[in-house]
Amino acid sequence: MKKLMAIIRREYIERVKTKGFVLSTILIPLLMSLTIVIPMLTEKSEDTERTMAVIDVDGKWLPGLMAVAASDTTMKIILEPVPDDLGDLETRIQELKRQVGEGEVYGGIVLEENFQQDPKLSFYVNPCRRASPADRCGRRSTPCSSRPAWTNVGSSPWMRPTSWRA
Repeated sequence: MKKLMAIIRREYIERVKTKGFVLSTILIPLLMSLTIVIPMLTEKSEDTERTMAVIDVDGKWLPGLMAVAASDTTMKIILEPVPDDLGDLETRIQELKRQVGEGEVYGGIVLEENFQQDPKLSFYVNPCRRASPADRCGRRSTPCSSRPAWTNVGSSPWMRPTSWRA
């Protein structure tokens, strides 16, 4: 058994003394680190500030939403109310769609009537703004130029708000 251990020890020392072993011990961890770090450095960082147009039909939820948005530290969300003086709700929604379509705002939120009893909202976004670069160049079957300027993501039930009741 002692002879076997002596042979193993000798072979190990012979392998460790080679230039290839020393270089691979240094280069392999370095190359593995670079394959992780280089994509992170070259990745394009996204804009962390978003402006959203908001229509609050009841007129009592927007101040609370603004307070919640202001307290968010990960993403800066600026809520801009669509003016009440534009007329009826349909006219205000058309203005919101125009702002979203022309890129004045990132998206639009419509807090439906009786939001406290029936919490539903509509969210509008510009599909070309969210599109991939290939999408924006029109390489897909439906390029952005043929799409509508806004998309209603949907009116969906939402959790009853608790932290910012009016």
